[in-house]
Amino acid sequence: MPVDERVIVQKTSITGARLGTVTSMFWDGPFFRTCDDGVAADSSGCGWGLTLPTDKASFDITVSVVNGTAVALVADTLTAAVSATTLTSDCPSSTTTIEPESQGFRVISSCPTATSHSLTQTTAVGGTSDAATALLLTHTGPGTFCQACDEWESRYVNSFDPLEDFFEGNLPTLTTSSTELTNLYTWSTAAQVSLLRTNYPSSPHQYVISEGPSNSPTGETGMGGAGQFIWDLSFSAGMLTLLDPAFPPIIIKHMIANADFTSRPIGLIQAWDAYPAYPNTVGPGQYCFDYVASFLFVKSYVTMTGDVDVLTERVVNNHDGESYTGVEFLRRIANNYEDYPRSAQSPFLVDYGDDKRNFLEAAPSYTNVIAGLQVGNAGMMKSLAGLLQMLGAAEQEIETLEQTAEAIMRDVVKYQAREVSRRDESGATRAARRFRFKVR
Repeated sequence: MPVDERVIVQKTSITGARLGTVTSMFWDGPFFRTCDDGVAADSSGCGWGLTLPTDKASFDITVSVVNGTAVALVADTLTAAVSATTLTSDCPSSTTTIEPESQGFRVISSCPTATSHSLTQTTAVGGTSDAATALLLTHTGPGTFCQACDEWESRYVNSFDPLEDFFEGNLPTLTTSSTELTNLYTWSTAAQVSLLRTNYPSSPHQYVISEGPSNSPTGETGMGGAGQFIWDLSFSAGMLTLLDPAFPPIIIKHMIANADFTSRPIGLIQAWDAYPAYPNTVGPGQYCFDYVASFLFVKSYVTMTGDVDVLTERVVNNHDGESYTGVEFLRRIANNYEDYPRSAQSPFLVDYGDDKRNFLEAAPSYTNVIAGLQVGNAGMMKSLAGLLQMLGAAEQEIETLEQTAEAIMRDVVKYQAREVSRRDESGATRAARRFRFKVR
């Protein structure tokens, strides 16, 4: 994908057994649309866990020839989205034909003068056929694929350079003799940089995953490509803070503005569309893992930058019209355990129930008094105590948080572990603790 463009470039190597090759393929996509459109009764869903739009009958397909280049056009009849696709070859004297077939396209490329060559398929998306075609033609031709790779390589290299001003910060350089660690670090940092989007009204920089709304060229909601999950963002909070320290405060304010402070436990946003301009309203929920995820995102930014303004600045809430500080937000999150039923074994351990919708990433047996969530509660309280110390809060609140955290950890160990016997290397029997995942 060329940087900051709605274009996809795919290169394929073709090798024949003798001079001259003919490659035939069938394109039955790609399809682009606004999904879950309330006005269009037959609009499909494109969100997480839903089917992609495969009702090909609701797309108009045509072929146009522009400057001698055949272009396959797929226009959604329900929304303003058009894709334009073409195929080019680096083979001298090659010919390519594109013809409509069964709500798709039959594509035949011939190379009479070589045993091997490369085919490059390019797709561009626009709000009209003319816009999509114009964008397509600017990224069609020799070197297009390599140019896109070079653009991404340049952006990735810039992410480590403190003298470059494209990013607000920079990633640290890793020096190690471990090939495995180098590969892991390269993989993770490259993935982070690849998530950057620069053409969203919400903020100059957004780092998004590929689920959710809105990839639409006209900004409609509901189309896959610009989804945010706080659960996912929390895993890269530290890296985002180093790379682009102006970005996390935008997300923190968005979280506070859309939390439901009237519900118990507090309602938090789980997923939202990163495309529309903030502040916009997002519906909150009570997904169990989002409490620690939201807390970690805020805590990582504050502790890495020392910026406590996000903890004291008041943010107007979109749901009740009141204003709340970051500290008030973190207090409600860290103390969420108070609003859940207690386990039978301890007043400090929470029974989260057995509704799998509350913890989808867990194993099937991972329900009720989940050890990880109890430890997360303790960790949030300890961290909140440290943040409150930075702000000069009352010692009584800090002491209560620390004591409660210790009580949670004491009972996690007490009720989530059982004694087992093991033999050490000398053959002596020794006691050890093995943790189980839940108690009822």
